[in-house]
Amino acid sequence: NGSRTRWGKEHLINFLKFHKRMKGHVGEDIFKIYSSYAGALGIPQFLPKNYERYAIDGNGDGRIDLFGSFEDAAWSSANLLKANSWHQNRRQALYKWNRSTKFVNCILDYSKKLE
Repeated sequence: NGSRTRWGKEHLINFLKFHKRMKGHVGEDIFKIYSSYAGALGIPQFLPKNYERYAIDGNGDGRIDLFGSFEDAAWSSANLLKANSWHQNRRQALYKWNRSTKFVNCILDYSKKLE
């Protein structure tokens, strides 16, 4: 499928850019970076392109660490959701993060229990 191939190439390119920019933090060996089977990185499980777009320094230490800083992960997650219109449509914002209806339903159900 051509769209899947483009999607994969786009994320591979973004992963290589991510490694070049972050290798001081994640290490020189690109094969030792832990991710999900689909390439999602760090605590919030961002795909490389989302890491590039939405990751921010949440604890003010001058670096972005979505692997070891809960504050950076939480602020980055909030940044992604806000950028994807969380206040207007929570379901749509979550779906842009992870295109799984089960994921979206689970997060929305869990958030209701926290209210």
